[in-house]
Amino acid sequence: MKLRNKIFILLVTIQTVLMLLFAVIAFHKINTRYVESNLQYTDNTSLYLQEEIMPMLMINDILGLEEYLENFSKHLDVARTNVIQKIVVKDQYSEPLTEKIFKDLRPERYGPIPSLARIFLGDYYRTKIYEIVYDNHKVGELEITISNRDLLNTSISITRYILAVWFIIFLCIIVVYHFVLKVLLQRVDDLYNIVNHIENGDIDSLEIKTSNQPDELAKLINIIKDTSSKVLNEHKNSQIQNIQKSQLLTNITNSILTPLNGIMGAIDLIKIKNPEASNNSELSFIEKSSNILLNQIINVLIYLELKESSTPINYSPCILSDVVYLAYKESKMALPDSTNIKMSYDNNDLEEKIYVKTDVVKLKVALKNIIDNAIAFTKQGYVKVDFSASKIDSKYIKYQVCIEDTGLGMSKSRLESINSSLKLSDKELNTKGFGLGLIISKLILSNLKGEISLHSIENHGTTVIVSLMAERASISKITQQKNDS
Repeated sequence: MKLRNKIFILLVTIQTVLMLLFAVIAFHKINTRYVESNLQYTDNTSLYLQEEIMPMLMINDILGLEEYLENFSKHLDVARTNVIQKIVVKDQYSEPLTEKIFKDLRPERYGPIPSLARIFLGDYYRTKIYEIVYDNHKVGELEITISNRDLLNTSISITRYILAVWFIIFLCIIVVYHFVLKVLLQRVDDLYNIVNHIENGDIDSLEIKTSNQPDELAKLINIIKDTSSKVLNEHKNSQIQNIQKSQLLTNITNSILTPLNGIMGAIDLIKIKNPEASNNSELSFIEKSSNILLNQIINVLIYLELKESSTPINYSPCILSDVVYLAYKESKMALPDSTNIKMSYDNNDLEEKIYVKTDVVKLKVALKNIIDNAIAFTKQGYVKVDFSASKIDSKYIKYQVCIEDTGLGMSKSRLESINSSLKLSDKELNTKGFGLGLIISKLILSNLKGEISLHSIENHGTTVIVSLMAERASISKITQQKNDS
């Protein structure tokens, strides 16, 4: 049920409850004021008549009783004429002696409204019997019938008036509700129109007819328009600044990459010309630092490409186990000869030489970052890389790469923080680049429809599991690419 229908039902319900409450109070007042006063008047009349007719009853003077009741009817209070309908005088054996009808009894009225009135006020006619006692001996009875008919008729009229008023108020609610709803819907349409313009960034073309709007709504619309214009302008400026920063950072990293490649090339030439230079600690330090810097620059360039490029992923066919082994091999070759770390690689892919589509360069960078992190935080022990694959269907294959080390490990709280946000504290973002490498790897794998999870025990080691879903590559396309190359 819509909200506007619920509001309408609520208003009608409140109106009905209030009208019923008013009817109950009105009937209660009528009953208290008239019915009880009629009964009291009847009791007083009975006391008066008993004193007057007692001597006649004692001598069984029926003619005197009839004459007295006739005279009594002439002197009866006119205002009370409609109350007492009939008086019957009986002897001590409850046998009627005489009666006087003041007004003919009329048939009762039936229907929903009279029945409702009788619930609150009782029947049309009531009969009360009074015993006439003299010296503790019953000498007769006095039976008086009173009428509530006029009272009931009045109540029925009041009930009809209440129903008429209820219906009139109901019509007023419908008219007012329809008018207010129409106005509100128009205001909502105006606001919805503004929101659509805001979402589309088309604030300048938005026209508001404030002459047809209330002052408060017109002010609100203008405030929304002004604020939205400011926010959109700030957002556009922020986007422009971010693009400029990205372009500047790309230019800087490319500028650094060129001389860095020259330095690394010079180091290789020195090793070729002077083989003994490989054992030089200073030259080894320069080479190691250059490799770390090169990896960081590559990470930054890949990050910028993933964030700014419209097509950040370049799919190409490959054998995934070869990509994993290549990342493992490059990380292993970067280890110094004096290392205490034992590297191992285990390929559990039962269906080798299956080509799948992925971004070879970025996937290798993501895996190499994770392996380098494992090496960086392991003083001694081993770093093990396990590769496995499982066939999902004829189109997709699920791969899993497990990188396990016996390094420092992480506490439970730190592990939860990394798993939830993949961000480390300032102390952990050291020169080894653990934080940046993991963030880049996570970003790459997300774009490749993969995921990464960490399991670690402090002072025992860490296990990183990379899961990746890859689509099989078409054999015809692979053959064509080989022929082209």
